[in-house]
Amino acid sequence: MTGAEMPNTLTQHNRNAENMKIDASSVDDYLRDFAGDAEPIVRSRFDLYLTEEMLIYVRETCSEEDEIPRIFLHVTPVDRTNLPGIRKQYGNENFDFHFDNQGVILGGKCLAAAPLPKYDILYISTGQHTGDHRHWWVTFDLDE
Repeated sequence: MTGAEMPNTLTQHNRNAENMKIDASSVDDYLRDFAGDAEPIVRSRFDLYLTEEMLIYVRETCSEEDEIPRIFLHVTPVDRTNLPGIRKQYGNENFDFHFDNQGVILGGKCLAAAPLPKYDILYISTGQHTGDHRHWWVTFDLDE
């Protein structure tokens, strides 16, 4: 998978994906605009939709509990030489974020979007945690 330029509805993105805001009137509108008719690539506590530019997190019935835990997002490239500096020793890049920085609640649904790097991705691990406690997590392969 190769990333493309970020859509105009997302603010400027930095290395750790902080400060990205969603501009949408509804979760359904956002998904239609950015994921089309795509089905979630993963169904978990949050359904995950994958586009060329980002990973979109959707939870149909959102609670305050869904907003609190940090979302971890670890991306492993096909070619580890694409990783920046010290991340080469870990073999992945960390794009963790807090829901309140990159997510919104619209019509009772949670929606968050995280930009993906522009290199080819081998696999992604993501989920939510509070301290050492993981609330949910998934790992999925993209190298087909």
